[in-house]
Amino acid sequence: MAIKYTGTTGGDTHIGIVNEQNNMFGLGGHDVLGGGDLSDYIEGGDGYDTLSGLGGSDTLDGGAGNDKLDGGDGGDWLLGGDGDDKLFGGASDDILNSGIGNDELDAGTGDDVIYLGGQAGDLKTVVAGAGDDEINAGLGKDVINGGAGEDLVRYNTAQDKVTVDLQAGLGSQGAAGDVYGFIENVIGSGYDDVLIGNGTYNVLKGNNGNDLVRGGAGGDHLDGGGNIDTLDYRTSDLGVTIDLAKGTASGGDAQGDQFYSFENVTGSEVADLLAGDAGANVLSGRDGNDRLTGGAGADQLQGGAGDDTASYAGAAAGLIANLADATANSGDAFGDVYTSIENLIGSTFGDQLLGNASVNAISGGDGNDTLSGGAGGDRLSGGAGTDTASYSGAAQGLTGSLADVSVNSGDAKGDSYSSIENLAGSAFADKLFGNSSANVLSGGDGNDTLTGGGGADALKGGSGSDTASYAGAAAGVVANLVDASVNSGDAEGDSYSSIENLTGTSFADTLTGSSASNILMSGSGNDVLTGGGGADRLYGQGGTDTFVFKALVDSTVAEAGRDTIFDFSHAAGDRIDLSAIDAVSDTSGNQAFSFKGTAAFTGKDGELRFVKAESDTYIYGDTNGDKTADFSIHVDGAVTLVAGDFIL
Repeated sequence: MAIKYTGTTGGDTHIGIVNEQNNMFGLGGHDVLGGGDLSDYIEGGDGYDTLSGLGGSDTLDGGAGNDKLDGGDGGDWLLGGDGDDKLFGGASDDILNSGIGNDELDAGTGDDVIYLGGQAGDLKTVVAGAGDDEINAGLGKDVINGGAGEDLVRYNTAQDKVTVDLQAGLGSQGAAGDVYGFIENVIGSGYDDVLIGNGTYNVLKGNNGNDLVRGGAGGDHLDGGGNIDTLDYRTSDLGVTIDLAKGTASGGDAQGDQFYSFENVTGSEVADLLAGDAGANVLSGRDGNDRLTGGAGADQLQGGAGDDTASYAGAAAGLIANLADATANSGDAFGDVYTSIENLIGSTFGDQLLGNASVNAISGGDGNDTLSGGAGGDRLSGGAGTDTASYSGAAQGLTGSLADVSVNSGDAKGDSYSSIENLAGSAFADKLFGNSSANVLSGGDGNDTLTGGGGADALKGGSGSDTASYAGAAAGVVANLVDASVNSGDAEGDSYSSIENLTGTSFADTLTGSSASNILMSGSGNDVLTGGGGADRLYGQGGTDTFVFKALVDSTVAEAGRDTIFDFSHAAGDRIDLSAIDAVSDTSGNQAFSFKGTAAFTGKDGELRFVKAESDTYIYGDTNGDKTADFSIHVDGAVTLVAGDFIL
């Protein structure tokens, strides 16, 4: 049974019975009250009281006034109340509550819980002592010495966001005026806090609010809590590797860290590897050459200074990523925003990766990728698969060569290629060169020249008047726009789409056009040129060349379908082959023409004549004897033709 003592309104002195539970009430005055060995309840009331718990788990309530409370042995609960109080926890695990006023608290040994409470103008001085202590910060200025053990400061009741810097030992904002020594752990407020650890093991928990948590050196336990929180490594001397999805951290200040409930990461001033998760993340690389992997979700990838890369290497499907216009992004890149990002890494699937006006390094990874560097000297690496370097967005025509990048011009100037098989040109006149492998060269709009080189190439001209060129081949070629199966040399295996023109080699070529109007330019060898239908332009250039016409429609009297032969030379032995045309239309078999020179038609079937003008020569053939030409060939230049110039 408890022994009750009630004092007077004056100053009372009373010591409880040693082996009994004592309940003491000092009322007014300056009281001195001491308990026994059991669990006592001692209330000082008004006045400057001195309360001592001695043994047992005691409850000491100083009440109003500047009180001194000493819990003694046992796990005690000390309440300072109003006034400037001094609380001593003593041994064991104690609970100390300062109340209002400028208080001094010494928790003693044991794992103690300290509540500083009070109001904004209060000054609390705390020595937590040995043990793992918990200090609940107050509204005023708190000077907290955690002592030995792992000690925690809480700001659950803070009325504003707090900044707690354990490295500097200072607090600010909602923690303004607070000073820390030997504090290892912090729990923030319900607002947007900044929590900074030191070189030891820290437990930092952001609580609610959009918090920034920086553990510093040492393997830390970091918990963002609710809302949108940032894991910060800006002071790390070495680069860090952080993966929010996997929950892993290594390198620099991140080594040994465990983290939970973070949406954003800020890296160091050197090269970092930062990876997000399936949510919306903000990854800030800061200085250094950083690699940022946002993952799924609409991410903000902020490279900072250095040469920084947005990576989609782990994406589960192909995507579009555009450094110049992220609104076009798709897949894991959909919704992503780039700041100071120079480079892109694609997925293991078919991606479309586009750079900007800066120097970019774009790596496709596996899959059939399309890489567009844009302006600037870009490094385009296709990786595995069949990959394309595209210049479809270029503002002017260009030269792009997979075999020799030194000739590149326009947006392709300065670009280098690795594992790139195909090229796509601009909407203007381009010169695209493949290499010895099988290439797809797509000219796009404009009058393009496509040089596949060795290998079975697909040459796609697009709109405009486009040319398949074999000018650099090491031997003569057969190139046929109608039937590419007969091709040989560098043209063997090539296919043509929307190609109107052919350029041959400096060796002996056989070039055959289509039913459209073609330009066939043979080079310096002994070449055979067959224009086919349409108004063709046939350039023999050097060598002994043969111009073949197989049907009347190959070169019509009407200018719209009439061929022109350039560079026709007696001296070189050039000839016009009409042998496949039946000179007499109403007689069976293939009849030869009769050359009449400049004489007029006489009305006899199969006559061939020419007319020489000031700078042009026209050849006319009459196959039905009506004295009217049934076909016509234009020769550039005034040439006096003889029968030997023809294969009739």
